Amino acid sequence: MVADNKRCYSWSLLGDWTVRLRYANGLGIITLADSELTDYAIHANNAWIGGWNYSSNLNEIEGIGDFNGDSKADIIFSSSWGIGIVHHDGTLWKTLLVEPKGTWFDGWRYNPDDNIIHGVGDFDGNGRDDTLISSPWGIGILTLQGSTLTAVVAEPKGTRFGGWLYNPDDNIIQAIADFDGNGRDDILISSPWGVGILTLQGSTLTSVVAEPKGTLFGVWRYNPDDNIIQSTGDFDGNGTDDILVSSPWGIGILTLQGSTLTSVVAEPKGTWFGGWRYNPDDNIIQRIGDFDGSGTDDILISSPWGIGILTTVQGPTLSAVVAQPKGTWFGWWHYNPDDNLIEGVGDFDGNGRDDILISSPWGIGILTQDGNSLISIDVRAYYNLIGKWYLTEADVVCGIGSFDGTNGAQILLKKLH
Repeated sequence: MVADNKRCYSWSLLGDWTVRLRYANGLGIITLADSELTDYAIHANNAWIGGWNYSSNLNEIEGIGDFNGDSKADIIFSSSWGIGIVHHDGTLWKTLLVEPKGTWFDGWRYNPDDNIIHGVGDFDGNGRDDTLISSPWGIGILTLQGSTLTAVVAEPKGTRFGGWLYNPDDNIIQAIADFDGNGRDDILISSPWGVGILTLQGSTLTSVVAEPKGTLFGVWRYNPDDNIIQSTGDFDGNGTDDILVSSPWGIGILTLQGSTLTSVVAEPKGTWFGGWRYNPDDNIIQRIGDFDGSGTDDILISSPWGIGILTTVQGPTLSAVVAQPKGTWFGWWHYNPDDNLIEGVGDFDGNGRDDILISSPWGIGILTQDGNSLISIDVRAYYNLIGKWYLTEADVVCGIGSFDGTNGAQILLKKLH
């Protein structure tokens, strides 16, 4: 009944116009301007963007990337009908690609029924993002060419990429990142056999790393049965991405060294990182970001006790720059790990430091690091307007990116109907 009361209260203040907006809104980009959230672009539900008919319920947002090299984020959609890429040019929503199910992109036949889009990355270093895709048949990398896609890679199940035998039945794409610092993204992959890093080589892939289960990476023993690859980031600021891994034993950071990996950090369960005691049983790695603007990535972590930011490597360990308990007020935001959800990370105000997008049953907020704690930049309750976007608890955060090409990041929202 509380939610119903909120709806009635908002409608009585804002009138039928708000009710109409609630049902008309389908896709929205929300931006932070002068420390306040507002709408940057909104598209109606069940309305056309060029040749793509957008439907919140029937379309899936598969990824965000700069596919045409204009320094603005674009959006990949899929549906039972086909695949599309759209963007906002600052004035209008426009399509870059609209292709139906069954289209051949050179050696790759697109089928939304069994194709999986794993993510986007610049695999050839040309300044434009590509799309990593797989199916029961094999694996591919697709790139935008004119108003369609072309397959940079299309390789069948059973192909050997150097020392890695690709099998979509049990291979898991773990991450896309630049592990060797050459300006081209690589693919972190695992299987019951072991772990590998694949990179683009001509029209195929090759393995930079292919190591079996049980390999010692420095002092970290890799076991795919219980190791969890949490995320990637440049934790030591050397320009190459590292791998954050955990297990029932503890937490580690692995980095590429030649044709294998080595551990930069390997700390057991129960280690105190400053004011944060690490426990893999109930700690959740939430996101990676550069929260203090130091040029190195940090780890946003939570537990039933509270929330923390573990900073980049201090010697062979980590240190907590933030460790705050449940119930702390971060400006206007009351933190409760029982019902708060970290929705994403991005530099929303363009100051060179990543901020935290958070939600609760009450509303949404943007938090930023302030010394050894956090503070809120803006908070918004549900069933109110953000510009012309009617914010509800059912809205889905689908991604974060620079859709206008500025230094600040924006929030992509999808409204369920």
